[in-house]
Amino acid sequence: MRFYNIFLLFLILLAACSSPKAPLLLISLENKCTIMLDIGSFENVDQAVAAAAQIDWFDENPQPDVFSTTALAARELAFYLEKICDVPVPIVDDTNTVDGTVIFLGYPGENTAYPQIRKRLDRQFKKLNSTSKQGYFYEPIRADEQSFLLLCGQHHYGTLYAVYHFLQNLGIHWFESGKNGEYVTKTKVLEVQGEAEYFEPLLQQRGYFFNRNKTQIIDKKLVEWLGHNFINYFPYDSTLLHLYKQRGISTYGGSNDQLPAPLNPEQEFHYNHSVFVGDEKKPDCPYPVSATYSGDKNNDGVLAWQEAYPDWYGETSEPAAFKSFCITRQHVLEELANNIVKQIKATGKNIDIWNLFFPDQLEWCTCNDCRAIGEGMKKALFLHRFLCDAVNGKLDRNIQIYSHFSWRHMDMAIAESQKTVVSENIPGAIVIKINERCYTHTISDTNCTEVNQAIYRQLEEIPRRIDPVYVEEVYNDPGINDLPVVFSRIISKDIPQYAELGFKGMYYSHAKIFQPGVYNLLNFQLAAGTWEPTRLDSLTQEYFDHYYLNVAKYMQTFYSQMEQCLSNIMAWKIELAERINNHILNGSPQAVYPLVTFKNHFDIEETFHEKNDGVDWEKTNQLIYEAHFSLADAMSEPIPERLRQRIIELEHQRQYAELTIQLYDNVLRILTLEESEPEMKEEAQLRLGELVRSLRQFKVTTSMLGQTDGLTVSGIAQAVEHLVRYPR
Repeated sequence: MRFYNIFLLFLILLAACSSPKAPLLLISLENKCTIMLDIGSFENVDQAVAAAAQIDWFDENPQPDVFSTTALAARELAFYLEKICDVPVPIVDDTNTVDGTVIFLGYPGENTAYPQIRKRLDRQFKKLNSTSKQGYFYEPIRADEQSFLLLCGQHHYGTLYAVYHFLQNLGIHWFESGKNGEYVTKTKVLEVQGEAEYFEPLLQQRGYFFNRNKTQIIDKKLVEWLGHNFINYFPYDSTLLHLYKQRGISTYGGSNDQLPAPLNPEQEFHYNHSVFVGDEKKPDCPYPVSATYSGDKNNDGVLAWQEAYPDWYGETSEPAAFKSFCITRQHVLEELANNIVKQIKATGKNIDIWNLFFPDQLEWCTCNDCRAIGEGMKKALFLHRFLCDAVNGKLDRNIQIYSHFSWRHMDMAIAESQKTVVSENIPGAIVIKINERCYTHTISDTNCTEVNQAIYRQLEEIPRRIDPVYVEEVYNDPGINDLPVVFSRIISKDIPQYAELGFKGMYYSHAKIFQPGVYNLLNFQLAAGTWEPTRLDSLTQEYFDHYYLNVAKYMQTFYSQMEQCLSNIMAWKIELAERINNHILNGSPQAVYPLVTFKNHFDIEETFHEKNDGVDWEKTNQLIYEAHFSLADAMSEPIPERLRQRIIELEHQRQYAELTIQLYDNVLRILTLEESEPEMKEEAQLRLGELVRSLRQFKVTTSMLGQTDGLTVSGIAQAVEHLVRYPR
């Protein structure tokens, strides 16, 4: 009876209290802190965490999932609070009562010893106008006898994110996977924010896309890093699936180098064509012979899809190159859906998302039926809706289809933007790929009229018309091939801009996760920025201060030099490379310089433009040279072994960039020097031969090709070898 009266008094005090604005004392030598949660039928927290490997994460019973993820949140919170304060932080089931400060994780159970907490959360969630699985309440409560801190999501993933966000706000960071990338602040007295708040990320999906190869190894440490940094979109791996699910990470399949037929028109036709001779061992073709069929037109002895059905590739189709794709022919859509289903089943039954990539060079078909659908965006929506329905109609479990289109595919009548536009809700998601952009300027920079402004005008409209729509940034463009680009300034402005425009998710494509070098900063910024865009600048500074320690100033100088040096990379590594190849290998009479798309961006000598100004080529050569000395300054200081190894890795990347820049520089000299300068031209020719040999021997590991050499990934390998054999 005495216990009942004390407990009743406590409830009255608790109900009367309000959220304090003053900081809440969480831990001190005198103040004990306990973590409390509902663990259901599990005996203890560790058992609930370990149960992730046995749970069926796809069945209709969510309770084990909730208990296991919330238990993981509790175990992580206790572990790091103990590291911060050097005092034990026990975890108990919420059917118990304890003294001291209580951190409540998740929603209290029906038999909780603190029913007032349950009622309080009920009221909070009823007032909430959101269904997000990632949002959470943070609420400190102080009564006369006891203080509480509530960290509760309306979904168990929200509770886990609440813990990781709380730890991040305390000063804990995970800059890279493994213990070397972890930073933990230390204090004996821990006070926390006294103001209650509800937090929900603007970008609901955040992650990295890359094609798996033998250099791209996913392990437990990496999955833990993903969870700590709020990443929830990552490649499927059956051996680690339970770790993904426990952390709210959606797994995906589908790659842009394995397009399902008939999206790849040059792929071998996989049916027995009734007219073509030589494919009789294949299954019979279910479709009637095309009226435009004219056999093996390139006489290679193999029938390709575009040869079997030329009419499937629209009125602008050419035998030598894929241009268009007719989306109103029923057989085309049926075949595409069937092949997507085959790929999904071959990948694994437990993936959440299937990525369908439409080639960048795709042009919409101009036949009457396709034109009747409307502008490019309407064609994309028509195709996406059909495939979502058709594919899931052939599977036992619904898969989210993500259709990836270049921004160029989404042309629309922008003049209509002044009218009221109703956003169209779609299954799965449309993903807009930002390709062929400028990285000297931010995506919305009005000074980039040559490139980015055209992209931005499209991007402003798309989120107003489609929901959900995500954005895919190709920071490591296949043409860049893992050159050590640093887009720190660009990312810090672009991510908040995408969130403000209304995109619901963001991915970084062709991510370099393994042996990342400078990409480690990019990976961290993507994770931090997509979770909380407004804090990206301060978190980037913390990255340098806490990761690079006493050499932070040298490393910031190095990263700044590399960012400026390679900011114009799309001009010379993509457009200039194409012009060099056409000029040398195809005999194009077109001069390699000046450029067309990046005309004002790319100047050889120092030039200043009011708009579209880029880093000049002479400055690029100077910066890559100066960056070496910044690293040398850092290496001259007393630093831990992990930093010494990282700086060695960065210098290797810098050398790769320097050799590549010198290669382009000497090709430019050979092709642009006047005949009146024979000695300089001869010197460039000799230097080119030396660079070809050096780059052949220079080993690099890229996210696209795995282990290779610097010449192969230069973008102009055949052209420079031709120049070496046949000097000009």
